[in-house]
Amino acid sequence: MTGVQTCALPICFPVTIPRADERSEAMKWLAKCLPHEELKWLRLSAVESPTRREAWMNLAEYFYNNADWPNLYASAKEGLKCVHRSNSYLDYAYAWGGRIYDLCGLGAWNLGLKEESLKMFEEATRLEPEDGRIKSNYEFVKSVLENKG
Repeated sequence: MTGVQTCALPICFPVTIPRADERSEAMKWLAKCLPHEELKWLRLSAVESPTRREAWMNLAEYFYNNADWPNLYASAKEGLKCVHRSNSYLDYAYAWGGRIYDLCGLGAWNLGLKEESLKMFEEATRLEPEDGRIKSNYEFVKSVLENKG
């Protein structure tokens, strides 16, 4: 057996897992173990647990890495609709910080939604004040909009 097959075997039947959030998490790991099916499993993960921000965040990261701006923006916006943590062991801090706003801002900017981009970068900067890249993006978009008129 190859490493990929060995990795995927314990979770290859996520439908047998009783809780939706755990099935969603298993699908995320399948996406990591089966890179040729990554998008399929990330989409299924989000569908399986649509109120789980982590699932949308993983999908948004995939679209960012593939420069798919419309789907990045849509996935990040869906993630931002998830406003309640489950308070389970499956909550990941990264999904509740500034990164999802950052991703949404990047998607918005690349779709020409500059005002939306500014709002997203502003919130990302508020949540991640030490992140120089996010702050730089915020300052750049702000200056573009200020010099627009």
